[in-house]
Amino acid sequence: MLVFRYLSREVLVNMLAVTFVVLLIIMSGRFVRHLDQAATGDIAANVVFLMILYRMPNFLSLILPLGFFIGILLAYGRLYVESEMVVLSTSGMSPTRLLGYTAMPALLLMCYMAYNALYLSPAGEAKVQKILADPETSESLGVLMPGQFRTFHDARQVIYVESLYRDRTRMKTVFLSSAQDLEEGARFPRVNMVLAESGRIVVKGPAADRYVELYNGYQFEGVPGANDYQVARFDTYGVRISDRRSSLARREERDAVPTAALFRSDKPGYQATLQWRLSLPLIIPVVTLLALSMSRTNPRQGRFIKMFPAVLLYMAYLISLNAARDAVESEALPVAIGLWPVHLGFFLLGLLLYYGPLWWFRFAPHLHRNRQATSPGSAA
Repeated sequence: MLVFRYLSREVLVNMLAVTFVVLLIIMSGRFVRHLDQAATGDIAANVVFLMILYRMPNFLSLILPLGFFIGILLAYGRLYVESEMVVLSTSGMSPTRLLGYTAMPALLLMCYMAYNALYLSPAGEAKVQKILADPETSESLGVLMPGQFRTFHDARQVIYVESLYRDRTRMKTVFLSSAQDLEEGARFPRVNMVLAESGRIVVKGPAADRYVELYNGYQFEGVPGANDYQVARFDTYGVRISDRRSSLARREERDAVPTAALFRSDKPGYQATLQWRLSLPLIIPVVTLLALSMSRTNPRQGRFIKMFPAVLLYMAYLISLNAARDAVESEALPVAIGLWPVHLGFFLLGLLLYYGPLWWFRFAPHLHRNRQATSPGSAA
C-alpha cells in the first residue's frame, strides 16, 4: 500500500503540474483569439472571460489525458534513471502489478473524464452558444460601435451607425450598403444603399439568423456610374447581416447538444460527436499503456530520452481520432466502424510495447535451444 501511494503521488503531482502549464498556454492563446474577435467586432468585449470560463471543461477534456501521459513518463522515468524501479522489481514488483497500481488513478481520471465529456463540456458549450446567439453580445449593438464602419459577408455588406439612443437598444441614423453578385459582362456589381432614421438588431427563425431592422428611411439601388437608380421610401426595412457558419462553427454547435439527444439521433455528425465524447475517457487506459512502455529507460540515457518519440506517438493517436471523426461526419466512414478501430489499434500497440520485451526475453532462450537441437552440428 505504501508503494501504491508513493507511485500515485508521483504520477498525480507531475500530471497536475503539466496540466496547469498546458492549460495556461491554451487559455492564453484562446484569450488572445477572443480579444482579436472583440477588436474586429465578432463578439462583444464583455463576454470574453465568460466564454473562456464556460469552455474550461472542454479544455480539460483534451489536456488531462496529455497531462496524465506526460506525468507517467516523468514520474516513472525518474524511477528508472535513479534505479528505484530496479529496487521495486527485486522486491516483487512485476510489470502487471505496476500496471495495476497505475490503473487505479487512471480509473478515477476516467470517471471524471466521462462526467466532463458527457455532461460538463456540452453544458459549457451550450452556454457559449447562447452568448453567441444573444443579439446583445454578438453581431449586434455590442459590436456595432457608433461612428465606425462594420463589414459583413466578406466586406460585401457595410453598416455605419452614427449613435445610439439612451436605452442603448436602438441605433440612430443608420447607413447600410450591400453589393450583389457581379453579373456577366458588367464592370460593377449592383449596389443597394439604405439610409434610415433608426434601427435595431433582431434574431428570427429557428436558425437564429440576425437581421438589421431599419425604420423611416430611403433605399437607393443601382449600378455605380449609371443614371437609372431606383429610389424608394420605407417605414420598415429588414436585411440579414451575418451568415458565418463555417464547418468549425457547426461542430461547436453540435458540441453543445446534450448527450441524450445525440443517442437519439442517427445523423452522422451527431453520431461522430457522440463517439468523440465516449472516446475521451477511453483515451486514458490507452495512454496509460503507452506511457508505461515508453517510460522504460536506461539510467545512462536520462529520463527525457524517450519524451520526444512518446509525445509524437500521443499526437499520432489524437490525429488519428480526429481523422476518424471527420470521416464519420463526412460519411466517408460508416458509423458502425467509427473511432473504435483507432482505440483498439493503439491499445494493442501499447500491450505490444509493454509486454513485448518481456515475452521476447521469456521465449527467446527456448527458441535458441530449439535451433541448436535441430541444427546439423548438434545432430552430429
